[in-house]
Amino acid sequence: MLFGGPKGTVVMLKRRQTSSAGKRVGVRVFPRGNAFFRTVSGLMMAGLLVVGCNTVELAERLEMTQPRIPAEEVAEHRSNWVQERDAKSLNWLLEKKIRSGMSRSEVEQILGEDGEPILNSAALIKDSSGYQSTDKGYRWGPDGSGRSIYLFFRDGRLVNFQPQEFAMATTIE
Repeated sequence: MLFGGPKGTVVMLKRRQTSSAGKRVGVRVFPRGNAFFRTVSGLMMAGLLVVGCNTVELAERLEMTQPRIPAEEVAEHRSNWVQERDAKSLNWLLEKKIRSGMSRSEVEQILGEDGEPILNSAALIKDSSGYQSTDKGYRWGPDGSGRSIYLFFRDGRLVNFQPQEFAMATTIE
């Protein structure tokens, strides 16, 4: 632990121990100009920046590491979705390939078509949590059953997308 010590020093306590005479043991004193102090404080600041800034977004980006899926399988589902409006293929693409943090062009490339801009996105997200009034919505669909998918982007990146919501839909006939 680091504590302010006498003028110009930093005290680092290794352990809170006392000797039989009642004196503290395990105390090191480092001058403030020491490279150790600069290194430790720099690492602490970097850690705070990483942990404190957009922790949710960082976690979502880390989810983007996923097992490799053969390109042929992706192309087959994309083709089924675009040509036949197959709901199962759309669900499969959403579950297996789309992740929060992707750009709109990445999503459009995976789905095989451009999303249709929603003119009044703010009205759709007004009562939803996790969205901002400046988020832009796009619609894909309808699929063969008449269902459309609405995805929202903030600063050009997909937000609040949960691929597991489509996992069950791919297994239901």
